[in-house]
Amino acid sequence: MRTTAEDYQRTAAWLNDIGKQLHAKGFSLGYHNHDFEFTKFDGKTGFDILFENTDANHLKIELDCFWAAYTGNNPVDIIENYADRCVSLHVKDMKVGGDQHISTELGTGTLPLADYIQQGKKHSVRWFVVEQEHFTKDPVESAAQNATAIRAIFEK
Repeated sequence: MRTTAEDYQRTAAWLNDIGKQLHAKGFSLGYHNHDFEFTKFDGKTGFDILFENTDANHLKIELDCFWAAYTGNNPVDIIENYADRCVSLHVKDMKVGGDQHISTELGTGTLPLADYIQQGKKHSVRWFVVEQEHFTKDPVESAAQNATAIRAIFEK
């Protein structure tokens, strides 16, 4: 459902319909991206096709900042462009080594996490989710380090 622009348009219609039904029952539908949504079709990303073809009340954004940045897109710009729809930011840092880009503990990578969080706060993002998929030490130690790092960012 993501090979062509038409695939994304059909997916948008499907998600919009589901979101409309959920909205009528008092719920919100959110979409969490990965990297593939930023593939371009005639100059438009799949991500933009999804959100330009759905109602803001029917489909919200759970923006994964890592994957947006991984594809060369700036999460700050995405949050600004879709300010009324972005309800959640998935915050994870990126360590670059050779041709590998992996998630790492907050504050130990290359991403400007404070910029993402500041933009999210500016536009009333409700949820900031720390996410890490790769570990070089005990995951509990990584979680503690991430908690300390995100607190420090929020305190600034």
